[in-house]
Amino acid sequence: MNNVVTEQVQPHYRLLDPSQIEQIHQAVLELLATTGVRVLHPEGVRLLRDAGCEVRGENRVLIPAHLVEASVRSAPSAITIYNRLGRPAMQLEGRNLHFGLGTDLLRTMPDDTVVELRPDNHTAILALTHDPKLDDLALMEALKSPAFYVGAIGSQRNQAKRKERLREFGVTPDQLARLHGPVGLKNGARTPPEIAVSILAEMTAVKYGYRIPPPEPIGAAAAVEAGCAT
Repeated sequence: MNNVVTEQVQPHYRLLDPSQIEQIHQAVLELLATTGVRVLHPEGVRLLRDAGCEVRGENRVLIPAHLVEASVRSAPSAITIYNRLGRPAMQLEGRNLHFGLGTDLLRTMPDDTVVELRPDNHTAILALTHDPKLDDLALMEALKSPAFYVGAIGSQRNQAKRKERLREFGVTPDQLARLHGPVGLKNGARTPPEIAVSILAEMTAVKYGYRIPPPEPIGAAAAVEAGCAT
């Protein structure tokens, strides 16, 4: 007879020490300088080239370390985003968390925020930070709620890792099955506005009980990897 012991694992996070942070920093600098990033906006490619970056092909940009360091030093510590009426809507600094229509600033932990929100079957919850310390906490509570849509932005590989972490934290298979990701209908979206539209389209489909099948490529442009497809 086999005895099965189930243990509930509670989330545990540990702060990185300064040497570990520096190792990550140096690794990112090396990655940007040797592998680079894809920049899909032609004007962005031109600006980076003019600033001294090397451009390979049409949109692969290698960013030297000194440019990254200069950008970090000159970046503002806070940014104010204004609404269409010209009034301050969001103050981006530190780890401020904005919720709702972009005008509510909450300083609570993500899991506490979701609980206090009391999601119902008219609520959609989307994790966007790419930071497991924030996203995972919110998703654990969101997946327990009756929210009609729960999703997280990121690649298929990151989604698999995310589900594994949530599984270790006690999220059930049925709850994990509700997690959408990579989010958005696979419609070839590449720019941030296009990706936002694809996410809203998927939310609408889920709300009304539809499952949209993957698209069939019919043109040469479909060969380019889309922002929501990875």
